[in-house]
Amino acid sequence: MEDKSEYYKEQFIKNMTFSYTIKKGRAKDKISLDSTNINLEYQHFHHHKLPITMNPLEYGLLLKQIDKIFIVQINRTNTAVITKYDEFNKVEFFKEGKLVYEYKDHKIDESTFIRSILNKHYTFKDNKLIVLTIDKTVNFIRKFEICINLNK
Repeated sequence: MEDKSEYYKEQFIKNMTFSYTIKKGRAKDKISLDSTNINLEYQHFHHHKLPITMNPLEYGLLLKQIDKIFIVQINRTNTAVITKYDEFNKVEFFKEGKLVYEYKDHKIDESTFIRSILNKHYTFKDNKLIVLTIDKTVNFIRKFEICINLNK
């Protein structure tokens, strides 16, 4: 039986460097995805605060409404154009007048909806995130070629 200590290599730490930066303001609180979150008002997505609601009037200041199209000012730089349909809302999110991304909010019932942004689907119930689903492509499964000459 060999001595286990021969498998380990010991080295002394000669120096250790810590780097840091000082910024103004308070650091953002982390948002956990557990079910203990109480009534979130916003969803943080790509450094933007998206309201957790299906009601276009709760997004911010209503600038203009044309039939089922709502133009809403979220804050000084962000604007949303929300088209309301029976089963879903289509939201176009603009930052400083440029389209950043689009997403859809699909209504499940009065307290539940699914927000689809890019390849992610967030399910909210009573302003709580209950499920996050991410669509990913799988490249590791390959089709086998049929072998004509089979042996036992």
